[in-house]
Amino acid sequence: MVKPEPRSCRKATELLSRSLDQPLGLGERFWLRWHLGLCSSCRNFRQQLGHLRTFSHHLPDQNRQPPES
Repeated sequence: MVKPEPRSCRKATELLSRSLDQPLGLGERFWLRWHLGLCSSCRNFRQQLGHLRTFSHHLPDQNRQPPES
């Protein structure tokens, strides 16, 4: 299997990170799916991002005021 260039992996990680905050365009989604099909490192990065996102949802909200006694 062909290993993508590091430049491609940089683009993939940027798109994966950005996709957490906003939808990607059709071309970006298509390219990312193609890249992830070739690159196990970026698939691992996507999985790690998912774990971080799940974990962060379980953290207490720092902006919330504690209940008054």
